[in-house]
Amino acid sequence: MTSGTELQDQGTKLFMQHEYEAAADIFKQAQGAYAADGKNDLAAEMQVNIGLIERALGNYDNAIKLMTEARQVFSGMSDKSREAQVVGNLGGVYLSQGNSEQAVTLRRENQYHKCVTRAPFWLPVGDDLDQHLLMFLGCGLILHPGHLYSIVC
Repeated sequence: MTSGTELQDQGTKLFMQHEYEAAADIFKQAQGAYAADGKNDLAAEMQVNIGLIERALGNYDNAIKLMTEARQVFSGMSDKSREAQVVGNLGGVYLSQGNSEQAVTLRRENQYHKCVTRAPFWLPVGDDLDQHLLMFLGCGLILHPGHLYSIVC
């Protein structure tokens, strides 16, 4: 029997190759394996991964549903770090959906999502700014591609 970790690695590889449907199938298997082992936190991580695939496929409502459910798991475990990561991913879904107001509202409501970065960092020209922008909304920063940033907040 393949372990949850092995399945997760396979799913990640498929996701990076943009083989989204195949990756989703593998992540669902990993989710089941983790759940069977009582690793509910890792099962919820797989649900977030499936939500990211739904986002990539343009299925925003399903992505939001999956990520919101995973967020509730992390919240119930008092895992603020993972909950904050899900909030960032949810914000990315809302931005992809064209709902920047909801992304900003979500960020402001989450008291645990802090600005943390390895400074300094380079924001490349042409980079997808969704995640970078959401990460720094709470700091009141406007990021511009092609600039070097060192952030402490």
